[in-house]
Amino acid sequence: MTAEHWPATVSAALLGTGTRRAERTGADPVISGALARVPADAPPNILVLHTAALTATALNAEGAAPIRGLTPLPAADEDSRPPMPRALAGTVVSALRYSDSETWCLGRVAEAGLRAPTDLIPRLLRFTAERPGAAAPVSTLVGPRGAWLAAAAPSIGARLDGDRPDPADWEDGSDEARARYVRSVRRTDPAAATELVDAAWKDTRVAGRAALLRALAVIPAGPGDDALLERALDDRSKEVRAAAQEALAGGVGTSYHRRMRDRAREHVSLSRGLLGGLKLTVRTPDGLDAADTRDGIVGHRSGMGRTWRRQWADQITAALPLADWEDLLGAAPSDLVTARDDRDDLLPGWTAAAAFRSDPRWSAALATTGAPGALALLPGPWPPDLADRVGTILYRAAQGTDWQLDEGVDVLLDAAAARLPVGPASPWPDRAAQILAAASPVRARYFAALPEILRLRTAIEQELP
Repeated sequence: MTAEHWPATVSAALLGTGTRRAERTGADPVISGALARVPADAPPNILVLHTAALTATALNAEGAAPIRGLTPLPAADEDSRPPMPRALAGTVVSALRYSDSETWCLGRVAEAGLRAPTDLIPRLLRFTAERPGAAAPVSTLVGPRGAWLAAAAPSIGARLDGDRPDPADWEDGSDEARARYVRSVRRTDPAAATELVDAAWKDTRVAGRAALLRALAVIPAGPGDDALLERALDDRSKEVRAAAQEALAGGVGTSYHRRMRDRAREHVSLSRGLLGGLKLTVRTPDGLDAADTRDGIVGHRSGMGRTWRRQWADQITAALPLADWEDLLGAAPSDLVTARDDRDDLLPGWTAAAAFRSDPRWSAALATTGAPGALALLPGPWPPDLADRVGTILYRAAQGTDWQLDEGVDVLLDAAAARLPVGPASPWPDRAAQILAAASPVRARYFAALPEILRLRTAIEQELP
């Protein structure tokens, strides 16, 4: 096509063929032959339309003009592992919508030495953006191809190196991205994370300060965090003060830790009764002072269905490491969880702490109480007697007539989905369906996912090579 022919055709189309003449001569050789077959007496507007149609066809056939000056990306490294079967890939996709699937699904498949099929890789990469905890199994499943795609297409938001700090997150400037960066740094270099937050403190708004303090909470606070967190306890913002209390809870060697130990020493005691049994006593304070309020202790809240003693015990047990109770009371976990009297006020807080810190000694001791939340601490797959015990608890809980589950049942339900035994001879998918069928209308929604998750876990076991 000559430099003049196409502009002249466009001009004729825009201004009208009565003002601008449509020409046949000077057309690109690619279309000139076809254009010559347009009848000589064809109206000018027909000639313009033919020229446009032929030009568009030629351009489409030719393709886009090459972009010069770019360096092609190197190919991804080969992945010699066998691909997961198509049926298994479909099961994996179905499992992703359920909670904790990174453990009972992705983790299980990753252990089998299979690679994800090519069309599943983008879906798994996007999943890590939603659930950073899935980074390790997804990284294994997608292999070098997934790593290549994550680097080539950062817009996917993949987080294959869940614990590796990404400076781009800090430079992003958003509260969420900066908190993510601090969380990553905190896991590898706690002191550096604290220094980073301290340096940015003055120039960070309230919501950002709270987010950074909560990011520090991934590792228990220590003496090096004391100055920053004590200052945060005096911040004007209630949100920042609450985040500081969260970051301090469970830490050792801070001023907050010492104050909480003093409170526990003053108000909780262990003694031996007349018959030789151990007796736990919790004495609530007569009132709260400014120091209590600063450390986040709140007074009795009515309408929660819990006594003031239980509410106070919940706050103290959330603040102290489990090892402190052994030290303060001079007894092993197995003795403390079987003591009489006020033990029940302390058990829920101890159970929550054992789950958060993954303490096997306390978990084993607490499970002997038979409380739902304590049974959820036991690792799976559960043996038949424990599975039957859990099934009985869930069956009874499903038939409740009020909307709120009993304490710990929700945690046990999540644990059951991942730890009840599955396999060709397992009765649990059917038994879970029976539990759901027996559930009251107000509680059925809590149990709806259990049969499906157990079926998916069964399918995974059957489809693994």
